[in-house]
Amino acid sequence: MASGAGQSDAVRLEGQGAIITGGAAGLGLAYARRFLEEGARVLIADIADPAAAAGELERSREVQAVRTDVASHSPSKPWSGPR
Repeated sequence: MASGAGQSDAVRLEGQGAIITGGAAGLGLAYARRFLEEGARVLIADIADPAAAAGELERSREVQAVRTDVASHSPSKPWSGPR
């Protein structure tokens, strides 16, 4: 993807959000790292505990982590919104 005229590669995704499934390790973690480098906010979703991965990325304001099984068709507990 080419950058716009005068636009730094480091901010191509500024203001955008990304959900990275399987982001706790390996290729998913590499994608999360790259999206952050390009200015995106990232949500890491993984069946393994993604907290360590989020900590490793060291941009806590722009990284959130949630432990979930995206392959499950039925939610274990429906989201009821903020409390």
